[in-house]
Amino acid sequence: MTKKIVLEILLVAVIAGGSQSCDENTSVMAKIPQHSEKLLAELIKKNEPATDLKTRLTAAITNLRSREKDDQDDLPDTPEEMIDRANCKDENFLLDESANSQDKKIVYLAEQLKKEMETYQSVSFPKIRKHFQIYLKEIDSHINIDVLLSGSRNTELTFIGAPYAPEEDTKPAMDLINDQVLALRFKTINFMWVPHDAHCTSYKIDSPADGVIQ
Repeated sequence: MTKKIVLEILLVAVIAGGSQSCDENTSVMAKIPQHSEKLLAELIKKNEPATDLKTRLTAAITNLRSREKDDQDDLPDTPEEMIDRANCKDENFLLDESANSQDKKIVYLAEQLKKEMETYQSVSFPKIRKHFQIYLKEIDSHINIDVLLSGSRNTELTFIGAPYAPEEDTKPAMDLINDQVLALRFKTINFMWVPHDAHCTSYKIDSPADGVIQ
């Protein structure tokens, strides 16, 4: 296909050069079929280094290494963005793209990226969970609900407030955040009426370990 496009362009130029002036040649070149120009531009784009899978894999590895240190000062604003960041959404797309490759270099780089993702997730998830707790705390403070974070890896959330009195049903509140806390790999969610209250409704979450690639 590439040879056909190039030959078509050259043929037009040669024919034009044999029978017309330079100015006329310019006019003829301007009349080259647009589909040929488009296909040639796409071909050039495909061969640019930035679109090369090996280049993108290498860049992703380097980017994750730097983000382990920098993310604390540049964390997402919404739960959806927090989940994407913690779960390495963009890097997972690269792993999917590399999955069926027979190129040994791509296979090697994909494996290296996966290792970096495991390390990054182990560092990132506790930070993102802390960020998520702050996000919830700011929202829920307007309705007099406090949100506490605990656990050695920030895996336990506790909501404290009047809506969680012993006679109240906490399931609707849990349903509202269930998908988010599962995606952020929390392990336990508690609902309490007042601090240190003997009555506490707890929900256990069967989430993967932080380093697991999904």
